[in-house]
Amino acid sequence: MTSGRFIIDAGTHLQFTQGAGMMVFGKVTFQGREQAPIVITRSEGVPYWAEITVFNHTNQTTSFVKHVRLSHASSPKLGLW
Repeated sequence: MTSGRFIIDAGTHLQFTQGAGMMVFGKVTFQGREQAPIVITRSEGVPYWAEITVFNHTNQTTSFVKHVRLSHASSPKLGLW
């Protein structure tokens, strides 16, 4: 869990275990590039991971997502967070 601004740079690879995910309160910037995308997926041997949830607390908060590959995430479930 983080608050404020969260940045992930091009070429970053994140792998989550089953039930794990990311919760951000504020702004996210996922700045991948076509030749160096950000990859977010499950860890080897697990069927899926939880999700990424972003809570923008004002109308002035803008998140940015470019060249990101998401795979094997589950949908939100009551009580998961």
